[in-house]
Amino acid sequence: MPSRSFRLAAAVALALVGLRWIVNTNPWSGPTVLHLAEGHGVHLNDWVTLVCWAAAAMLVWPRLAAVRLAQPVTSRSVDHSRSPR
Repeated sequence: MPSRSFRLAAAVALALVGLRWIVNTNPWSGPTVLHLAEGHGVHLNDWVTLVCWAAAAMLVWPRLAAVRLAQPVTSRSVDHSRSPR
C-alpha cells in the first residue's frame, strides 16, 4: 500500500487533471451544462473528469473504496438458507 502522502499527491494530481480537462481540453464537447467563462464550460460528456475525480477519491479513502467494491449486490442475491432440502 502506498504511503498516505503519495496517495494524497496522486489524488491532487488526478483532481487537477480532471479540472484541466473540464475547462480547457475537452475535444468531444457536447451540449454545455454550465458556462464557466466565454468559450469554457461543463459539458454533458465530461466523463474523463468524473473518472479522474473518482480515482482521486478512491486514493484518498482506500478503505471506503475497498468496502464499496467488495459489497455484493444485495438486490440480486438469493437467500439459500430458506431453500428446502
